[in-house]
Amino acid sequence: MVLLAVAWYLYAHRRGPFLNFKQVPAGLQQALSSVSLGLLAVAILCVVAIIMTNQALGLIALSLGALIMGGLGLILPRFY
Repeated sequence: MVLLAVAWYLYAHRRGPFLNFKQVPAGLQQALSSVSLGLLAVAILCVVAIIMTNQALGLIALSLGALIMGGLGLILPRFY
């Protein structure tokens, strides 16, 4: 649920105010869209892992989510 909320937040704010940006640059819009879609895919993977009760799949989803958010953390400083 948290992944879906974060994905929705990032996708909703790709054109509006995000952090301290009044107008979001085009490169950041693309990055936010990509990250939100990636988090949506990870959330779906988490649901599949829960349904299948597969711990390895859950750990893979957790790792992918962490890598995606870490990538966003590395991308954001370029726009300041």
